[in-house]
Amino acid sequence: MATRAAEHERADCGMSERLWDCCPVACVRLAAVIRFAAVRRLVTALAVALPVAAIWLALDNPDIHGTSRGDDYTCLAPYDTVLNGADNFPGGDLPPDGDDIARRCRQAGQHRFGLAVGSGSAAVAAVLGAVTLALRGRRPSGER
Repeated sequence: MATRAAEHERADCGMSERLWDCCPVACVRLAAVIRFAAVRRLVTALAVALPVAAIWLALDNPDIHGTSRGDDYTCLAPYDTVLNGADNFPGGDLPPDGDDIARRCRQAGQHRFGLAVGSGSAAVAAVLGAVTLALRGRRPSGER
């Protein structure tokens, strides 16, 4: 009796035997696997991109605009400003706005270093998430 009901449902859907075996429960599982794989790829990409962004933010020298030194003045690296306490006062001839340049460079360096720390923290979380998803994806389906 159960076989006739299944045949009747297959005939109503117009599906072949092979497609019917896939649907509806197996299709839901397949969709979940595809979504899981996409999430795993996204988290892995973040685990690679965020550390690169953190390193770039910590090492790249910020520029400030509108100084007596010209259009752009390149400050010291953010890690040097924050960790080593660099003063960012321009060298050479003393500019009339030297203290303003130093203050603005210190602010730019601290802001950029804060972004680097946030990106690094997110990178740690993304790496842990990627490892967790990779380990979860390697288990046999019966152990989940």
